[in-house]
Amino acid sequence: MTDISCPYTKMEVNGNDFVIVEANDCKRSLTREEIQLIGNRRFGVGFDQLLIYEEITESPNTLRLTIFNDDGSEASQCGNGCIAITQLYLEHIDQGVEQLQIISASGFVIARPSDPKNQNISIEFPPPVLKPGPSEYSRFTEYRPKTFDRRYPAIDSMIVSVGNLHVVLKTEHVDALDVERIGEEIQADPKFPDSVNVEFLECKNDSLGYLLVYERGVSNLTYACGTGAVAAMAAGKHNGFFCNSVEMRMLGGSVQVDWEGSDKPIYLTAAARKTHEGRFFL
Repeated sequence: MTDISCPYTKMEVNGNDFVIVEANDCKRSLTREEIQLIGNRRFGVGFDQLLIYEEITESPNTLRLTIFNDDGSEASQCGNGCIAITQLYLEHIDQGVEQLQIISASGFVIARPSDPKNQNISIEFPPPVLKPGPSEYSRFTEYRPKTFDRRYPAIDSMIVSVGNLHVVLKTEHVDALDVERIGEEIQADPKFPDSVNVEFLECKNDSLGYLLVYERGVSNLTYACGTGAVAAMAAGKHNGFFCNSVEMRMLGGSVQVDWEGSDKPIYLTAAARKTHEGRFFL
């Protein structure tokens, strides 16, 4: 006999997919092993992140969000997850809400519909925190696929916090690097005892970036990552490569990131899509 029978909603933002559960629908907290099972794409539902939310009754239009990666570890922030949660809230709870406060382990962000039809959601993050990456990461210049016959790409790195931690590697050719090998090495670096998200950024011009994301807790390339796009844009603008509004193009699609720099908030805008509703059993 199953211990838990819980309804869920599956949503995605540019292929970054989420299983979303209302906290009251679960009889108890899920174990790490159960989260891994739900996240398994063969034996469970499959997700990049599991999002468990609850409304805070004493604070109108406020949600508390708990985020889990598919390896069962907890994440402190998820930009695309906040977009998905906001879209779900607009569809099922309050279509007329002008803004939503979402509280996670790293603090809070503000979510707003960015067009009259609510097709795009804009997430306001606090100002990013940036610092130069370790100088030894320049060695990754040599990590390229053996079949790649162009010159070695130069690498500059930055560490960026946008509620979760990122290492952004800027290179002239993202396809010139063995991104999985580099991602694994950086995530195993003792400097990051809780692991880290790794972004590979190619600045095409001052308003367009190409981005590959090797995500913490997934330990693989993901189709899209909202906070990864925010971190990469912040690193690029901080170093003079980007203007205030940038399209960040990833494997699954594009998002828009806007930042005036310095101590200003940074904004992520994209659309979420509901793929289906269902129920999982444990």
